[in-house]
Amino acid sequence: MSFPVEALRLARFRQAFALAGLMLLSPAGRALDHVSLAIGGILGEQWQLENARLTVERFAEPSQQLVLSIAKIKLPQAFGELSLVNIACPEFNWGDAVLSCRNGTVQLKSERWQSPPAVFSFRITGDTGDFKLEQAGFAGGQLSLTAQAHGGVWQARANGKNIQAKALQKLVKPKAYQFSQGRLDIGLSAKGGRGQVNQLGLDSRWRGWTGQNTGGSIAAENVSAEFSMNAVKHAAAWAWQSEA
Repeated sequence: MSFPVEALRLARFRQAFALAGLMLLSPAGRALDHVSLAIGGILGEQWQLENARLTVERFAEPSQQLVLSIAKIKLPQAFGELSLVNIACPEFNWGDAVLSCRNGTVQLKSERWQSPPAVFSFRITGDTGDFKLEQAGFAGGQLSLTAQAHGGVWQARANGKNIQAKALQKLVKPKAYQFSQGRLDIGLSAKGGRGQVNQLGLDSRWRGWTGQNTGGSIAAENVSAEFSMNAVKHAAAWAWQSEA
């Protein structure tokens, strides 16, 4: 049996599921194999969960199991087109204004790319949220991503390991360069507030890159290098610092 709900604030999530449970205390309700609460959206101050479903499996048995599935988590504005989709949380907790997930699975999605399922955890309250994504396949390597947001202030960190040049090139437009080989380890960090980026950081290690630009005027063969960069925004201007 499923109870549909259009949308609710995170603080009302627990009450809605408790109400559904009370409706199933009748003999007919106890005979059901499972019960679920389908919610069109769970709304936080900066986070929005779309098409969530909380299910109690083996409802009539002592060994019940709670499963949370979410079609999409819409991230704060600062994360742009990036979103988290197809979330499944076999281990989660919820309170009056807190929803958390451990050892779940998720796919990371943008306009040009969607990852295979990856390990995922999150914790969301009214104006605070954080998530961690690990072991996401990306361009022949692996990607991890962590992010936190609190009261309009946010920070994020992405790490890519053993990314392959040819696979990465398929995701980059326009294709000003053509690469035949190479691998990359990269770390990207960003901080900001209210949808604005105020700090950026990059550290990278390039191994065995071979390729050229589309006109052939610039070419490289088996090049390895390390490069790092930091930038801080002061008023309307950026201060840059790099090292190679």
